[in-house]
Amino acid sequence: MVDVRTAGNVVHQRLRDRRHGRAEGVTTARRWLVAALLGLSAGVATAAVLGPLWAEVIRYRTSPTTLNQVAGGDLAALALVAPVALLAAVLVARGHRAGPVVALAPGGWAMYVHAQLIVGQEHLDLPGNGERFFPLLLGVFLLGAVVVTLAWREVADMVLPPMVRRLRRGTGVLLVAVAAFLVAGLHVPSLLDALGPQPSALEYTTSPTAFWMVKLMDLGLVVPAALAVGVGLLRGSAAAQRASYAILGGYSLLGASVACMAVVMWLTGDPGGSLVSMTAFVLFAAVFLTAAVLLHRPLFGRSGSGQDRSVDPVGGLGLHLGGDVIGDRKRPAEDDDLPRVEPGDLVQDDLGDLPLGGDVEDRPAAQL
Repeated sequence: MVDVRTAGNVVHQRLRDRRHGRAEGVTTARRWLVAALLGLSAGVATAAVLGPLWAEVIRYRTSPTTLNQVAGGDLAALALVAPVALLAAVLVARGHRAGPVVALAPGGWAMYVHAQLIVGQEHLDLPGNGERFFPLLLGVFLLGAVVVTLAWREVADMVLPPMVRRLRRGTGVLLVAVAAFLVAGLHVPSLLDALGPQPSALEYTTSPTAFWMVKLMDLGLVVPAALAVGVGLLRGSAAAQRASYAILGGYSLLGASVACMAVVMWLTGDPGGSLVSMTAFVLFAAVFLTAAVLLHRPLFGRSGSGQDRSVDPVGGLGLHLGGDVIGDRKRPAEDDDLPRVEPGDLVQDDLGDLPLGGDVEDRPAAQL
């Protein structure tokens, strides 16, 4: 027989250790993450300042329409992406649990955007000097990859706040809806045009390399990831909740970039821009930024619901094994920022996905 209270103490200590970063090597890993985030913030800002938005030192070999889009992306990089990366660095350096989670978004954005800046140019057909800045763009891409890798290793071991049912379902619906829009509303019409006998879409006829690069990344990576996480959230998967921070955070930054592109194109009188598209993309970005804020808000303390968070997650579970209750004590003061879980929420731990209030009496004691 397994002593129930001993098992409860083990689980409680494991939660505390994972929350406070007591695992071996975490301190060093977080220092590397801070350094990578600081480098990413500086690199993103540098590339944006040198680009077509400001100094025009980097002259990308692409069409005027695509240059306007790059300028819009640079605007978002300076106004949002670089500051978010810097904020994540400060949070990680201070040991705040939100730091690695926030870091996922700018890291993913850097990989997505700078891969297109490197590959999506018409290197042999249009004038420019973009290839001279390949080391800078590659460096930002690699820093983004390092940030995502180190941040995800931290997030995978965290005890995250439970996602309430309404937010989980709303986020799932939003991700599935945007995946459907990207396929049916954005990519399929232009793809059919490009595959026709006489393509007429401006984005394809002026910048075919960038056109196919975006199609590959969106239809091959972004849409499948959004569908997988969205469906997982609707089915109540705790793994999907972890992934939703990366997907929704990255989408919010990409949505802001697209909105800035639409604004620049409209202000410059670009033939591909319009007031209608600008308004639509700004609203799209606002929706995703709002959703991202709602998702990340519990990581920063009280969510405003007035919940009493003095009981540790194990005590909040109220696990009944053979009539005993595991973790029915108060938590020490050092753990006062761990979230309280409510009935119907999903709790993530090595015990698996436990819907609170459910029956766990048949779970083998060995899993503790």
